[in-house]
Amino acid sequence: MAVRKIAKTLDDEAALRKLCRPVTEFGESLHALIDDLKETIGFGTTGSGIAAPQVFVPWRVCVVYYGEECIEMVNPKIINYSENTTPFIEGCLSVVDVKGRCIEQEIERPKWVRIEFADRLGNVQVKKISGYVARIVCHEIDHLDATLITDRAGKERGGY
Repeated sequence: MAVRKIAKTLDDEAALRKLCRPVTEFGESLHALIDDLKETIGFGTTGSGIAAPQVFVPWRVCVVYYGEECIEMVNPKIINYSENTTPFIEGCLSVVDVKGRCIEQEIERPKWVRIEFADRLGNVQVKKISGYVARIVCHEIDHLDATLITDRAGKERGGY
């Protein structure tokens, strides 16, 4: 496992603006990436999730922490979501100002999402996730689609 450099909008926006490609091989390279994402988010950050493009890898992979648990998601997609939304201030490890401080934005997100994803072995799962964790999942899936919180700020949630 390794702590990887996190892409920042000021210097690395091109890496954050690439649409990520689906994972087709569930082997050692994928397992190493997932382990590195977990190590990176756990090493001196305040984040609750991280996506592969944030460490310069254009694959549809992200991890989300909630409490002591971690969801490892490969090729995640939102298959359903609540019509009811809630605004909340979000930050992002990759969206920073010129002094390197996290820029926070008020973002509308659904109260719950139903997601489909594969685990690191390729086993497909469907989960309904609500509350704060649903917000994190939406945020990380946005990264896989080259969308940043600055794109969503001040706008109605246009669907997922």
